[in-house]
Amino acid sequence: MAAAAVTHRRESVGARSANRARTARIRSEKLAAVGLLAAGVMHEINNPLTSILAYAQFLLRTELSAEQRADLERIAAEALRASRIVQNLLTFARPMRPNKNPMDINRALERVLDARRDELARDNIEVRAALHSGLPVVEADGNQLEQVFINIVNNARDAMLERSCGGSLTVATRARDGHVRVTFDDTGPGITDHNIGHIFDPFFTTKDAGRGTGLGLAVCYGIVQEHGGHISARNLPHGGAQFVVELPIAEGTER
Repeated sequence: MAAAAVTHRRESVGARSANRARTARIRSEKLAAVGLLAAGVMHEINNPLTSILAYAQFLLRTELSAEQRADLERIAAEALRASRIVQNLLTFARPMRPNKNPMDINRALERVLDARRDELARDNIEVRAALHSGLPVVEADGNQLEQVFINIVNNARDAMLERSCGGSLTVATRARDGHVRVTFDDTGPGITDHNIGHIFDPFFTTKDAGRGTGLGLAVCYGIVQEHGGHISARNLPHGGAQFVVELPIAEGTER
């Protein structure tokens, strides 16, 4: 009976690993296809946007009525926002290869949390850090990983603000199975069953129009994949959501 139970557990673990690999492959292929499409059209879109913005800014320097000035300022602001979306798409379409160096994940998280702590406090969101001391180092691009962490923190903040009553964000680290594991637990409304399978897809967003491009988590997914890691999300039993980032420990440094 014991041997059968062990065999069943191994088969279950193997099936989960195979399913995770299949899901990762499908998502990576989807990201690559979207990247090719974006690269092919974004430059053509950016050119007229640049002209619209330039003419709007030129006209704003002339004598105008208050109503005309307000309309032109709105045109300039929307053209600028669209231009930024284009730049994000170009970054998404042609991601930079990570410049990997040995790094301490805890220090990267501390920098991100220190930079965001005041704003989160103003939103009545408490930040709790449970960073494991003596954590093994990883080979990673510090700037890219901090981008991942900032995006996850920002998404957690936006989710909690949906309830308009603040909340808490708990960030924890530990070493597990040859990886450094980072978890972000929030007390927001959680993720619906429909959305949880799509949150890392490009252009998928639950935010109101104009508040998000749906690329933030897709970029996070691509960065973590480039580092040989894994990123996932789930709902917590007591409410809220958890994002998990796992990165391989640098060879020869596991303690």
